[in-house]
Parts: sequence; structure tokens; C-alpha cells
Amino acid sequence: MAEGILTRGSEPLRGPSGRSFETWYGMRFNGEPVRLIPATGAHSQDDLLIHFVDSGVVHMGDLYLSRSFPSAGRDVKRYLEIMDTVIDVFGPETKFIAGHGPDNTMSEVKAYRATLGQTIAVVRAGMKAGKSVEQMREEGVLDEWDSWGDYLRFLDADTWIQWVHDSYEG
Repeated sequence: MAEGILTRGSEPLRGPSGRSFETWYGMRFNGEPVRLIPATGAHSQDDLLIHFVDSGVVHMGDLYLSRSFPSAGRDVKRYLEIMDTVIDVFGPETKFIAGHGPDNTMSEVKAYRATLGQTIAVVRAGMKAGKSVEQMREEGVLDEWDSWGDYLRFLDADTWIQWVHDSYEG
């Protein structure tokens, strides 16, 4: 910033519904404006979205794993908040580069987010019924989404059940 290569954005990046990324930084790369948008707290404290403005491309790094459950740790709520803001702020023609898995269109990102919502609803219904994490695992409540654990095996349905449980407990 001291050398003028990086500047702080003067206004939040706001979507039609009012969701926003309050802080972002701008620079130029190969003549194209690029925004660096902190999106911390779900996967790590260092995550950035990199928005190539003219190209209509957002690189999401490990915040977006297009073929698996996300690496959200025990803050699933924060992860959903970031995804919902991404969907609101960026236009329908935006292309998304995943940290792992194929790149996606906005409609594919929306479908991914909807599927996460479905899996969370299943786990929360189990929690409401008084089921433990182990009971839900044994019952295979997320068997329908087992293939999401095939791409990155450490992010399987059993792990996702635990993380959703931990995020919504209490």
C-alpha cells in the first residue's frame, strides 16, 4: 500500500439484497483491475477471494471445493454467510475457480449452496429429534450425499455431520 500498488476500496462491495464485503483491496494485474476480498473465519483466517473484474472471474481458493463438503471446520454458519454473500455480490455471469474440483458458473455455485442447505437441514432435524452425532452416522442420514466425500476423503459425510452439529449445538 505504501508503494501505491495496493489500494483500499472506498465502498463496500454490496449485492442487491444488501449483503456485502465491507473491506477489499484493489490492484492491477496485466492491466486488469483485481479485487482482493478478505473472507475469513470459515476455512481459515487468511482466506481471500480474488476477483478479476474485467474477466468476471472469482478465485475462491479452499473456500470453495466444488466436488465435496466444504472445509469449514466447526463454523458452518460463517461458511454459509460467506457463500450467501458471494452469491449476492457477484453477477450471474461470474465464473468461479474452486480450490479443488472443477470451476463453476454462478448457477452451479447456487446449486452447491442449496445442497449444503439440504444436508444441514437433515442434520439439524436429527439434532431436534435428540439424535447424537454417532446415531446420525450409524443411520446414514447423509448417505444421499456420500459421493461428496469421495473427492477429498477427509471431508466425508461423517465429518460434515460433526461440524454441522458443533456449529448449531445449543
